Amino acid sequence: MTPTLPLATPTNARRWLVSLLRPSRGRLSCALLVCVLAELAALSLPFALGGLVDAAGLADRREVIGFAAFALGGLLVAAVLATAGAMLLTIVLESALAQIRSRALSAALGLPAEEAATVSAGELTARGVDDVEALREAVGGPIPQLASSVAAVAASLAALATIHPAFVLVCLLTAPVHAIAVRTYLRRAPRLYDVERAAVARRASGLYDALHSREAVRAYGSEQRASALFARRSWAVVRAALSIRVVQSRFFLRLGIAEMLGIVGLLVLALVLTRAGVVAVGEATTAMLVMLALFAPLSGLLLITDDLLAAGSALRRLVGLVDAGERHTSAGQAPVRLLERNGAGARPTDQACPAIDLASVTVYLGNATALRDVSFTIGAGQV
Repeated sequence: MTPTLPLATPTNARRWLVSLLRPSRGRLSCALLVCVLAELAALSLPFALGGLVDAAGLADRREVIGFAAFALGGLLVAAVLATAGAMLLTIVLESALAQIRSRALSAALGLPAEEAATVSAGELTARGVDDVEALREAVGGPIPQLASSVAAVAASLAALATIHPAFVLVCLLTAPVHAIAVRTYLRRAPRLYDVERAAVARRASGLYDALHSREAVRAYGSEQRASALFARRSWAVVRAALSIRVVQSRFFLRLGIAEMLGIVGLLVLALVLTRAGVVAVGEATTAMLVMLALFAPLSGLLLITDDLLAAGSALRRLVGLVDAGERHTSAGQAPVRLLERNGAGARPTDQACPAIDLASVTVYLGNATALRDVSFTIGAGQV
């Protein structure tokens, strides 16, 4: 099997990411605060609709107009704040992503020659391109959605407690199902994502190697062998993706069960409280609308776990690359031999050592032997 670069542990990856974001913690906190305010402003709609139910029963036209204006103003404020929060968050995350790209490139260039020679160029390409792209996709969607979903869940729970504390207890009906769904998913999904990323890297490595040595492959008639190897690696990616989809389907099923329990429980509780005269019909309507609004970000929060796990796997691979390169750099590299120019051309300053010295070299292309037991020496200035 082709040697691969090390994979960082989840703890090291989290520590590395926190240290990367620490200089921007002020802007990051401001972005999260704006997202929370946006979700609080968005709750004006369910509260206004609940008020409209009571106002319509009283045939009070002024209150109807007032609630409509309240809902419209709240939604406008929410839109402005959500846009501002998303922009602030994107600026912080894109800056961090640029640093990740730079450090990954520096680490790849800083790998020692003996280690870089044992790693396929496709592996380096997969970590430097595919894994960075996976992080970029997370920065563009799932991570901002994570921030807004967390803010929306917190705001919705606070709104339910404001209407009546008993409505918050309904959420406890769904908590065990959500906990089981998340625990089962997180027990299997991270490992499957690591397998998928590794399979993608092997496929990219095989394609790169085949294209790089296409002349030798043709010369030795190894086209079918190379094609079969690439097909096996491609099917390995497909199998890994299908395994993830099976786990995802079971995860989504449990989320649907949790949402059903929450809606049924809230309907029953609202009926009991309205008949007892504890809450008005409009308040019960508001609670139902808030609960429905709660399930969207809560489900979204759990659904983007899929994208976040993929990004986490990519981050672990990138941190492994960065650690390997920076570890070699911090240990100190061998001095580079400088070249001098004279009439005879470039030559090393150390004349005692030959430029190239090979002894008993054998080269295989597949099962065919291209070179066997070759030895030669090229002196300085001869090439």
